[in-house]
Amino acid sequence: MLITAGTKENGFNIIVASWGHFGAVWETSHRNPTSVIFICPERYTKEFVDREALDTLSFFSSEYKESLLYLGSIQDVMRIK
Repeated sequence: MLITAGTKENGFNIIVASWGHFGAVWETSHRNPTSVIFICPERYTKEFVDREALDTLSFFSSEYKESLLYLGSIQDVMRIK
C-alpha cells in the first residue's frame, strides 16, 4: 500500500508500506472500518502523517508491483513540495 500525507501548501510525501491493517475489527463494525499503519520514526513521511489531520491509504493490484518496487526504492530521497 501507499501512505500519502500532506497538503499542496505545506508539501506532501508518499511511503510504500507493507505493515498495517484495513478492515473491521468486529463483525458489526462494517459501518466503521478501521485502519492501522506502522511508520518507522526515522521516515520522512512520518512528520507529514503526524502533522496532518488526514492521510490516504492506497491499495493496488499485483499488476502494479514493479511500479511500487521502484517507488519503494527511491522513497527515502523523495522530497515533494
